Amino acid sequence: SELRTRVEELKMENDYQLRLKDMNYNEKIKDLTDKFIQEIESLKAQNETLKMDKERQQARLEEDIQQMTDSHSTELQERENTTNAKLMGEYEKYQELQARSQRLQEDYERQLQNMEEEREKALQELTENYEGKLQQQLIKLEQAADEYRQLQREGEELNN
Repeated sequence: SELRTRVEELKMENDYQLRLKDMNYNEKIKDLTDKFIQEIESLKAQNETLKMDKERQQARLEEDIQQMTDSHSTELQERENTTNAKLMGEYEKYQELQARSQRLQEDYERQLQNMEEEREKALQELTENYEGKLQQQLIKLEQAADEYRQLQREGEELNN
């Protein structure tokens, strides 16, 4: 009986120890589970933060690329406009020079024509002037010849 009581006590003691160990293990499991859950939540939060950071960086990168593309397009357009303006300026200068050259050519041809007309007019005047003088000289010559014949006739009459 005493042995039985002792066995019962030991059994109860053993059951108590087992329950105590069970409770300790359950507490440790609960602590570890809580700890793992916290770590999982922390990792999820970190993962979400990293994901948001990545999305922000991606958005910033896309914005930078868009700005660079816009800047490049603007610069390209400005260069094209500048080049076109220069080309138009050069073309206008060329047109002005061409027009000036045409005017100079026309002025030169007009001056040549005027000089030719003046030369012909001067030649005509000289010709008319010398023809007039020649005519006068011929008349004087004719008069002198007439006078000579008259004097000759008078001289013959005197001699006869």
